[in-house]
Amino acid sequence: MELKEDWEQAKQRMEAWWVGEMLDRPCLQVTAPKPGWQERLRRAAERPADISLERWWTDVELILERERCRLEGTFFGGEGLRPVRVVWPELEEKHIDFLTGLPNRRAFDEALRLAAGEACRQCAALGIILFDLDHFKKVNDSYGHHTGDAVLKIFASRLRSSVKSMDFAARYGGEEFAVLVLAAEKEKVWEVGERVRRAVSGAPFFVEGKELVITCSFGCAVFPLDGPTAEEAVKAADAALYRAKEAGRNRGLCAGWESSL
Repeated sequence: MELKEDWEQAKQRMEAWWVGEMLDRPCLQVTAPKPGWQERLRRAAERPADISLERWWTDVELILERERCRLEGTFFGGEGLRPVRVVWPELEEKHIDFLTGLPNRRAFDEALRLAAGEACRQCAALGIILFDLDHFKKVNDSYGHHTGDAVLKIFASRLRSSVKSMDFAARYGGEEFAVLVLAAEKEKVWEVGERVRRAVSGAPFFVEGKELVITCSFGCAVFPLDGPTAEEAVKAADAALYRAKEAGRNRGLCAGWESSL
């Protein structure tokens, strides 16, 4: 943990979270801090790179204790974060995708805001997975949009049957789908995506007498580990999805990973 890269990353997180985003979040539970405590945290973030992160974090904890601040969970590396607990709201007709029957993009965005807010209040984590059907344009071009729509319906069915009822699966737009996973560890989030990928590629799609081989790629991230805001975490998942497709498709990657498990 004494590598300079780790140190620089820790400094960036300190500045982005403590001095910026995290100062106003309830999970800090700040109680009557003494004047100037934010500046002392700033100075703590500027310690020389030859001091280990363990020593640095100990110093930060002492500052927090002196300023009567309590931190629930460890944001540096995610140790101590638990899966967020959330109850998804009842969906209205306007929140349902007419083709697949899944929640639509509007419903997903509202669910994401709800879950991210709960994650901040609970000092918990939330998994985000973005899926994209590989070479879907070729399906439309070769067989027509009617067949393409049928493929989307079958994919949605396999997606729904591959995730837990407590997770939130939605059609993100076009041939893209998304899942909010109530998990805190990237490996567990990736496993959900991999389960969906295998369900899709493991058996052909039968559409009007045609046997189609369909695959998908996915990218995943964990909020708040992969972004100080839910939007940034989604961007991280999208970037991982792009890298998965660039690597050959029919695979999944998590933010910060160079390869799949």
